[in-house]
Amino acid sequence: MILCPNCHNKELPGAYFCGECGTQLISLDFLNTRMINKPVDEVNVSESGSNSFPTRRVIQKPKDPNISLHLVESGKVIHLSDKKDFTVGRAVEGQSILPDVDVSAYDAFSLGVSRMHVSLRILNGEVYVMDLGSSNGTKINGQKIVQHVEYSVSHGDLITLGRLKMQVLLIR
Repeated sequence: MILCPNCHNKELPGAYFCGECGTQLISLDFLNTRMINKPVDEVNVSESGSNSFPTRRVIQKPKDPNISLHLVESGKVIHLSDKKDFTVGRAVEGQSILPDVDVSAYDAFSLGVSRMHVSLRILNGEVYVMDLGSSNGTKINGQKIVQHVEYSVSHGDLITLGRLKMQVLLIR
């Protein structure tokens, strides 16, 4: 039992305060809170002197790139518009949903490109590719990717739709 030094009330072992008078029974140094200094990302101090206040520098959102697709076999370059989402595939007569980028003129059928093969998406300045359930698969730099999963691509990466090879060109 712990005896309160103020009112002599008996408390169970482990009690921090007296249940009768509220007197602290044991040292609580380990319970004190401490201020954690949060680091400032980037601070600019003006040159006018030490009395000026530091200001945060605004970090700009990355600019969305313009995408072009260089078709390796033919040497043709397809410049994509200012949209943020594109589908790439081959159009077939009577098809109700058409891809945004039709590569059927580049022997896409015999190279194994599906009607809706991949999507390209720009998000926060990055470009992502996703296989839309194609029959012959998609590779990025020779590595087969999983269907319906987005993969980040960079400038110069080689995307293969079936056997149609195209290089991603990003202009910022």
